[in-house]
Amino acid sequence: MRMLIDKINQLTEQSKGIWGIVIEDLYGDERWELNGDELFYAASVIKVPIMVAVFSAVERDEISLTAEIILKEDDFVGGSGVIQHLTPGTALSICDIVMLMIIQSDNTATNILIDLVGVEPIVQTMKEAGMEKSTFTIN
Repeated sequence: MRMLIDKINQLTEQSKGIWGIVIEDLYGDERWELNGDELFYAASVIKVPIMVAVFSAVERDEISLTAEIILKEDDFVGGSGVIQHLTPGTALSICDIVMLMIIQSDNTATNILIDLVGVEPIVQTMKEAGMEKSTFTIN
């Protein structure tokens, strides 16, 4: 683990910005943090608890991953992702929307899924994951 920590320190010293890194040995008791108590803007990392909230809703039989969402012109937002370039009226499964949110960081997919599961289940997912210093709100 020492070699890994040394390499990370070397890379972060050569880079701009402030890094927040945690490494934990899952088979031992070693843990290392770089700026572990620093607060960071989450950006697209928020998409992970959104995905978990969707999967939790699936487990509770509230939604199905095979259910289709029909894209409306109002759904499209700029930023990253391909959904914004599709034709209104296109149908995508919830599974496909989750996949696009995660692998392309698709902002339209993200907003569709937030509307689908709601803010409170996402906040609850974050609490259950121990994300006590994280917040999630819709402006």
